[in-house]
Amino acid sequence: MHQPETPEIPQEVDRVVVCAYGLYIPTRLLERSLWLNVHPSLLPRWRGAAPVERAILAGDEQTGVTIHETVEALDAGPIATKEAFEVGDLDAGQVFARSAEVAARLLNDVIDSPAFEPQSEEGAIYADKITAADRELNLDDPVDAWRRVRALSPHIGARASWTASA
Repeated sequence: MHQPETPEIPQEVDRVVVCAYGLYIPTRLLERSLWLNVHPSLLPRWRGAAPVERAILAGDEQTGVTIHETVEALDAGPIATKEAFEVGDLDAGQVFARSAEVAARLLNDVIDSPAFEPQSEEGAIYADKITAADRELNLDDPVDAWRRVRALSPHIGARASWTASA
């Protein structure tokens, strides 16, 4: 995976595919080629930096993958295709792996001639970056603790502290 601080296209290309690219793509580049973004959520739900983690934390029963046109607004471009799958007891690493499998197939289906439908603003939720506070387990709430462990496993991790009583 290559993620330059400033994206450049060295030559004229018809398509550019991005995935998990968290930096601004200049308008001049978006205008030169069709940019397709592979996003691991069912847009418009969970636009932004941590869609997999936020879906698990929220207790979403389903998540999925959306292939959409990259536009200036974050994860707001028209949608070429998307596919849902069950979250169940999967952790974030397993959801990312499943998303990669789905994304490869979906991208293969649409890359040559994508047909886009506008993305609704209804149901749009932003998936904020994970913070230190998001990593804290509330051991008094086992459902939340279980979701938090799964959402942050294996790449970020969660933590708790307690004091033993005498």
